[in-house]
Amino acid sequence: MNLGIVEDLLLRALRARLGADVEGRAGPLACSPATGLRAQVFVHALAFQDGGGVSADGAHIARQPLQLPGGASGFTEQRPAHLDIEVHCLCATHAQAQALAGLAAPVLLQALETMAPPLLSDPADTLRRLRLSDHRAHVQSQRSQRLVHDCVAVAQVVLGLRLQGFLHVQLARPGGLVRQSAYAVPVRLEIQADPAGRDLQAEAVLLHNDSGDMLDLAGWTLHDAARRPHVYQFGPTCRLGAGATLRLWSGRGSDDAVNLHWGRRQAVWNNTGDVAVLRDPDGTERARASWSPPLPVPPAQAPARRRAPR
Repeated sequence: MNLGIVEDLLLRALRARLGADVEGRAGPLACSPATGLRAQVFVHALAFQDGGGVSADGAHIARQPLQLPGGASGFTEQRPAHLDIEVHCLCATHAQAQALAGLAAPVLLQALETMAPPLLSDPADTLRRLRLSDHRAHVQSQRSQRLVHDCVAVAQVVLGLRLQGFLHVQLARPGGLVRQSAYAVPVRLEIQADPAGRDLQAEAVLLHNDSGDMLDLAGWTLHDAARRPHVYQFGPTCRLGAGATLRLWSGRGSDDAVNLHWGRRQAVWNNTGDVAVLRDPDGTERARASWSPPLPVPPAQAPARRRAPR
């Protein structure tokens, strides 16, 4: 969210009250060569907390359906929220810093109380909007401390302000907000069964990532079509890069980025035909591949012999 709009408004209010004798900056405290030589004020929108659709007494806030022109639909919701703001007042002496904080506090409160509901999202995006409204401001804390910068001691007073209100959420999309799986990445399986030599050491399943995105396979499973399926679960650090291929060998061996080993003592994939199924952590099937042995080639028939005439 763009909280800088609040910082800019508060700085404009401070400059109008304090004039050019005080240097005002937006963002976290950052000392400069001017620190200790002139009065400075740093206005920082420190943290924003969204109540998540639950009121202070634990009641859930209902979402309201939304229909926009052009076929876009979604919902609106008003969630309890608050914004914490820190204001650092730096001066050469403690008395000066306290006086500066005394001048700044009422100006900041008035600016927050009279502020129009700020739009915290992209103004050009008419489908998705985040706006803080119905807000009230109060001073939550004030503390004093000594700051040393380049061997120069500076007095600092920190004001903690809180802007309490409601975050008006609007989310819409053409065709509606249809839930999409986080695992919807095209994966293709290929079974290499009944290879030449010992089945256990050479049989494998190939996972092909045909998308342009990396696929996190943590918690995914692969199993066969047996009545009691043989199940392999991918580890928490398993990743399949965009356009990459991963081989899962049935036997034992050393794993690397493109080779995993099931560690079985017996072959998994039947020589007479089998099916491999890949499922995401939700249990949804994401890919399937079947294998069957090639049909035997019929033996060539010997040409018929002609009988010699008698």
